Amino acid sequence: MTDWSVDTLREHMCEMFKLTKEDIDDRFQAQKEATEKALHSAEKAVEKAERLAELRAETQDRIASERARAQNEWRASLQDMTATYMTQAQYEAAHQVLVEKVANLSHRHDTDLAYIREQMGEHRGRGLGASQAWVWVVLSIGAIVGVGGFLFGLIELITR
Repeated sequence: MTDWSVDTLREHMCEMFKLTKEDIDDRFQAQKEATEKALHSAEKAVEKAERLAELRAETQDRIASERARAQNEWRASLQDMTATYMTQAQYEAAHQVLVEKVANLSHRHDTDLAYIREQMGEHRGRGLGASQAWVWVVLSIGAIVGVGGFLFGLIELITR
């Protein structure tokens, strides 16, 4: 028959169990190392995700802060405009006063001019033409200066 005996069978089985145990230990060690590598990679990924989340939060905070600053500047600009610009009603009231003043000056100028012409007509035959012309020139210059001053005041009031 064969050379197998209980002792040789026992040795053979022990050797086989030993090889199987080493094989199982090697596989276990390989799985352990793979699991540790996977856990280490997962930890790195979590740390990186946390850093990115912190960076994103900081960026969003910075953007929100800049947006708030811009909105505050815009609000301050609106408040400044509200405080310094005239309303439509104020403008119309001031404009109406100026229109009335221009109308009064124009009427006065026309009246003065008619008076001067009347006086020139009366004094034509009396030899006062040259002196009357001088008065007419001085009054015209005065009227022009008055109208110019009024217009300058009007422009000044409007641009304020």
